[in-house]
Amino acid sequence: MRILNPEPKRHIENPPLAIPVRKAGIFQVAATMVCGIFAIGAKGTWNKDGVTVTFAQVVIAALITLITLVLVLVAIVKLVVR
Repeated sequence: MRILNPEPKRHIENPPLAIPVRKAGIFQVAATMVCGIFAIGAKGTWNKDGVTVTFAQVVIAALITLITLVLVLVAIVKLVVR
């Protein structure tokens, strides 16, 4: 049995500089939450302009979305019951 040696790793002398990461704006976070609620795989929403949604933004947006969703459902139930 012959063992193939993988190609040796190439050394990069001067790696390219990292591009600074920008935080997502409020509307981009909201769009991400809406797509998450309806399980829409909107690729443009996740990759728009190379911004990053931070963990804190996700938690805060999820809480706001949860509260809004519960209030809307309660309002619909009250409207139907009347």
